[in-house]
Amino acid sequence: MQKTKNRISYSIILVTLLIAQILFFSFSQTNALGSDYIEAPQGLEVTGYYSTASLKWNNVNNPAAAGYAIFRKPSNGTYSSTPIAYATCSYGSNTIEYTDYNLTPGMKYYYKVAAIDNNGSIISKFSHEVSTTLSTTKSNLSTVTNFRLLVPIYSPGIDVQRAINSVYKGVEFFYRNSKGRLNIQPTFFVINSQCPVVSSSTPPDMGVIESDLESRGIQKYQFDLLFLIAKEMDNGGGGWGGPSILGDTHYGLGFYPYNSTMSPYCKDHDNGILYSHVVWLFVHEIGHALEALYKDDGYYMIFNHFPWAYPLEEGYEFVAGEDFDGMAQVLRVFRDYDKRVRMHEGYIEFVDKDKDLMADKDSRLVIDEERFGTSPATADTDSDGLNDLEEYCAGIYRGSNPLSYDTDRDGIPDGQDPTPFCDFSPAIYKFHTSPEIDGTIGDGWTKLASIPSFQYDESLEAEFYSGWDDNYLYLGVRSNKKIKVWMSLDGSGHNGSWETDGVFAESGTTDWNCVKQTELAYGDCYQTSRGNKAIYLNPDSPTSKVRLGEYDDIQDSQLAISGPDEQGYYTMTCKFTKDLGPGVGYSYWNDQASSNIITGIRLNPGRILGMQFTYAPALGSNDYEWSGSWSSLAEVHHYYTTELKVDNTPPTTPASLMGTASGPDLTLSWQESSDDSKVVGYNVYQLFGDTFELIGTTNSRIYTIRNLVPGATYSFYVRAKDVSGLLSPPSNILVKTMPGSVVKALTYSIIDHAVVLDWIAIPSSMDIAGYDILRDGQIIGQTSSLNYIDTSIEIGKSYTYIVRAKDAYGLYSDSIELNVVTDGKLDLSNAIITSTDCVYYSNLGNAFDDDINTVYVTDAINPAYIQIEFPSDTTVKLSKLKVFLGQNGYSDIDRNNWWVEAADSIDDLDNASGTYQLIVPERRDIGGNWDEAVFETPVEKKIIRIYVNRVVGDDYVHIGEVELWGAIG
Repeated sequence: MQKTKNRISYSIILVTLLIAQILFFSFSQTNALGSDYIEAPQGLEVTGYYSTASLKWNNVNNPAAAGYAIFRKPSNGTYSSTPIAYATCSYGSNTIEYTDYNLTPGMKYYYKVAAIDNNGSIISKFSHEVSTTLSTTKSNLSTVTNFRLLVPIYSPGIDVQRAINSVYKGVEFFYRNSKGRLNIQPTFFVINSQCPVVSSSTPPDMGVIESDLESRGIQKYQFDLLFLIAKEMDNGGGGWGGPSILGDTHYGLGFYPYNSTMSPYCKDHDNGILYSHVVWLFVHEIGHALEALYKDDGYYMIFNHFPWAYPLEEGYEFVAGEDFDGMAQVLRVFRDYDKRVRMHEGYIEFVDKDKDLMADKDSRLVIDEERFGTSPATADTDSDGLNDLEEYCAGIYRGSNPLSYDTDRDGIPDGQDPTPFCDFSPAIYKFHTSPEIDGTIGDGWTKLASIPSFQYDESLEAEFYSGWDDNYLYLGVRSNKKIKVWMSLDGSGHNGSWETDGVFAESGTTDWNCVKQTELAYGDCYQTSRGNKAIYLNPDSPTSKVRLGEYDDIQDSQLAISGPDEQGYYTMTCKFTKDLGPGVGYSYWNDQASSNIITGIRLNPGRILGMQFTYAPALGSNDYEWSGSWSSLAEVHHYYTTELKVDNTPPTTPASLMGTASGPDLTLSWQESSDDSKVVGYNVYQLFGDTFELIGTTNSRIYTIRNLVPGATYSFYVRAKDVSGLLSPPSNILVKTMPGSVVKALTYSIIDHAVVLDWIAIPSSMDIAGYDILRDGQIIGQTSSLNYIDTSIEIGKSYTYIVRAKDAYGLYSDSIELNVVTDGKLDLSNAIITSTDCVYYSNLGNAFDDDINTVYVTDAINPAYIQIEFPSDTTVKLSKLKVFLGQNGYSDIDRNNWWVEAADSIDDLDNASGTYQLIVPERRDIGGNWDEAVFETPVEKKIIRIYVNRVVGDDYVHIGEVELWGAIG
């Protein structure tokens, strides 16, 4: 009985305890949990979608709160005693976010959250309750797989913010290269103590790490991925392997320092923004974790050691370089992001009205339309053939410009451009004449591309050129700073990555399609520092040679540099022999590779080469932003491939060359040429002396020559140029005289039977060496002054003068033509001659009969005048005037004063107004002698009036002769 009683008592106790536990939990759901609990989480919000709900709330400001438990109930149900999930506040944030998934569309759900301690026990009051009713349609929604990532940072010796920035870069890398199909949400968990059980020689015991994290409130199955950061191992490094921890959390390790692959995220002078090695370790090790996570459920992701990954599953084409480049391609070719994985089924639904698979606005995702600057209403904001997400994913480190139809401005829309970031040439043309290696890039060089650098110094620019002949590959680079260049060169670019197309005895076959799927497919690629050797161009090379690797000169090579030029650019050119040593294979490949690998590169038409370029400033620290030891340098997920070609067909002739002058500028235009390869530009030539010389090049069909000389005559022609440097026949020759002249205000005077020319010189681009004087089209003299006296004239004859300014090279600018009639007695037969009245025995003609003894005598009118009026349609240039006054032989009793007035109208003359001019002031003449008035500047008036006033004797005025000298036109 005693035993029976004991059993009954024991049962009662168990039942009592169970009831108490149920009552306690019920009480805790509905009451304040007693006075010992900390404050409840505040600000809980929920947003419902189709089958998910997004929760946000504020962090509890209490060190006892290690995390949060999340509770949910449907509208027709009750809260479970077990949380649906746990969440941890990320370092530096005051907001916690959690996405609940696998919900029933159209259902209403209620949520509460509470803080937990390090042991996972609830220690706070519950938050207020929130609810949401899910949508019954997905019409404006899209979905992305979402993995929760825990990043424990054992902080001693670590710049925490720099580490966080670095992981964010890695997260961005995964989102971009999964093409928006994988979102990783990091939670940063900073631990202010040393990482346990880690030394310089042994990896960490992840069981100890797991226990340490659990003791700090991290729960099993809370996270999908884990990336550990600590500064404990002397040599640095990463690691992945072994079973998952924390239930099924797949992990990677990132230890500082790490002295391996650099990345474009490495900023040697970034003021502590990033740890480049952490970015790489994160990408590589979390890549392993993802591969294991998917592999557990039978999904195939390429193992990210290259080319260890061979053989690939059938149907996979893997075209990539190493490291970042390889990992990017692994992510891009993976097919099963949308498949649900056991214990890793998280996903995010987001508003996507234009269905371009980029969220309109959602902070849970790496990128959205608002942050990318694109339109949420239009899938392809810039209408270039790439939707907005495709723009973001165009490169492995950054997107193309979503607001530009043609990011690299090569004339190809981004949606049709295999390399939207850079205009990489699909071909390298053989030189027709091998160039000298002298630091200049001329015709015949193929422009490869303007390659972005992704350096901290965003002002750094570089253009790359290439060419080849039978024995050498040539490389040229033009940059705005002196730079070092590393070229990763794959001699069998048509095979896709590092593999040669050689025949290997150990492979047992000569069939490349079989060889390439084995680890016996050794590479002929000259690339990274992992036992391989990149082609290295050092502008400060003491031997002026190209190197294979950092230290080994290629003996049969040359290198030269020039600059800076007037634009501040340096030009470096080089050539190196095709007979290179072995293009050493990947360091983990079979040792037999060194004995069977193809040596050198093959230079023949149709050969495909793979190329990548890295460059960094040549000055300053040797710890560059990256060292050339990786191969994804130019923003694509594979090598640039380019074909060796020979071009023997020049472009067609540019037709219809014309010129339009505007002020001192002349714009040439012509019809477009065509070519079987590609017309890359046009050369413009100008005649200097007897030779046409190249004055410029243009990519368009228009070229403007500025600041030409007014009045000068120029000759031009144009030739088209193709990518191989072949030139078309010349266009028609355009001869063009510019309007105006540098010689202005050309005037003349006639002095002592000579023509005196004067002019001024207008400032222009001409460096005037002197002037030629042309009379009637013939050069009669030269001068360096601004005047010229022609003494070889014939009086009374007309001449045409031109003054020609010239420079030392034969360029000239002519003045206008100046017509000159030399001094001659004017023919007055067409003039109207009038005067005051004369006596009966005299007439007016006596003054113009060339006889001083026949005198015109006025009829007691004193003073008297004679007026000569020329026809209105004539031009008169009066150079002098001669008079014979008084009676010949009577000078003692016949003395006179005389003066001359002139005008273009009678009214002006009578009223001394308008065009009136006193051309000879009053002067004394002794009768019976000739008197002469010479005009320094020819008088150009239509009416001449000569006044005579007799001052000794009677009022009868005697005028023997009047002569007018000059020219009538």
